[in-house]
Amino acid sequence: MFLVVYSPPCCFLCFRVVMNVDVIDATAEALPLELLNATNKELTAQLSRHEQLCDDKVREIEDLRRRLQFMKEHLSNVRGEVVNTQSLVECKRREVESGTHMYRLLDREC
Repeated sequence: MFLVVYSPPCCFLCFRVVMNVDVIDATAEALPLELLNATNKELTAQLSRHEQLCDDKVREIEDLRRRLQFMKEHLSNVRGEVVNTQSLVECKRREVESGTHMYRLLDREC
C-alpha cells in the first residue's frame, strides 16, 4: 500500500511517493514462491517491480533536489560576482574620468 504525499507547492507536479509506515514489509513476510499459485507469483513479481520503481523514483527525486539546491547556491554566488564586477567597472570608469579631468586641468594651466 502506498500513500501519496504532496510536498510544499514548489511546482504543479511535485510529489513524493512514500511507503505507509503501517504496512508490513511484503518481501519479508512473503511465502516461498513454490507455495504460491501462478496468479500470486505474478502479483508478487509486479509488486517487487513497482517497489523497485518507487525506490528508484524516490532516489531520483532526492538527487534532483540536491542538484536544485546546488544550482540555487551557485546562482547566488554568480549574482554576487556580477555585482562585484559591476562595482569594479564603475570604480575604473571614475578613475578614468578623474585622470581625464586632471589632464584637462593640467592642459589649461600650461
